[in-house]
Amino acid sequence: VMKPLIPRNTSVPVRKSDIFSTGENNQTLVEIHVLQGERKMAAGNKSLGRFKLMGIPPAPRGVPQVQVSFDIDSNGILQVSALDRTTGREQTVTIQGASTLSDTEVDRMIQEAEDYAQEDSQKKAKIDRRNQVESLASRAERKLREVAIDFGMYFADRERRQVESYIRELKQALEEQDERAIDLIQADLQDALKILEQEIKLRLREEEGDDLFKSVKDTFADIKDSIIGEDSYRPPRDDYYERPGDRYGSGGYGSGGYGSGGYGQGSYRDARSSGNRPNDGLRPSPQDRTLPTRNPYPREDFGDDDDW
Repeated sequence: VMKPLIPRNTSVPVRKSDIFSTGENNQTLVEIHVLQGERKMAAGNKSLGRFKLMGIPPAPRGVPQVQVSFDIDSNGILQVSALDRTTGREQTVTIQGASTLSDTEVDRMIQEAEDYAQEDSQKKAKIDRRNQVESLASRAERKLREVAIDFGMYFADRERRQVESYIRELKQALEEQDERAIDLIQADLQDALKILEQEIKLRLREEEGDDLFKSVKDTFADIKDSIIGEDSYRPPRDDYYERPGDRYGSGGYGSGGYGSGGYGQGSYRDARSSGNRPNDGLRPSPQDRTLPTRNPYPREDFGDDDDW
């Protein structure tokens, strides 16, 4: 099949380009066939030259991208280049006399294109359909490899086996050129791929749910750790028991409780201490040594009368 890049009667200079790819898996080179004419099939046009672009990295069919550019200058010299967009490799060929066709040759080409238009259209449709089916089988094989890598060999085993079976049947139908079988198996393969995609989406939703639950759990755990850390929580302090001294000492009801601001310098402990016992009247307390001693039984002078 010919892919037109520069239509007839295009003004020069002109430059046109398009992206092409490989037709086989692990294909490392492509051949560019430069044609001139109006027919849809390559065989019905005039060949101007061929060249190859090598060094393409092995990849599945349809993955590499090769940019083909046609450049015609004002002198009618055609320069064709092919660029591998992955590696940057480029191959160029220059074709002179590409626009030197006589009017008679041009008219003949146009007339042939009209005469064989229907036949060429049928051939092109058949080739395009075959390419489409082969591309579907290639994508299905690539999908199976990706699923095995991402989810393991035992994931969706039944669905994967069904896809593999349809791929084998489709390739066999292509070899036998059984158009009816190709149509039926192609539809079955597309349905099987949809079912496999549903299994993949279900697994991804389950994994997202697990990740979300774990994320929420970790978030709450971090919040808990930040609020109630190892040293951030202490039980309420019991000042009653944690003050220095015993319950009834100066630390219990002393100056902070019932001390100097309440009922005196000391408390129960001080009241029972020898230094603060009440004066028994026989001797002065240490605090009162400078005061006169008071006799609890004072002598009263009732005169000299002893008969009272």
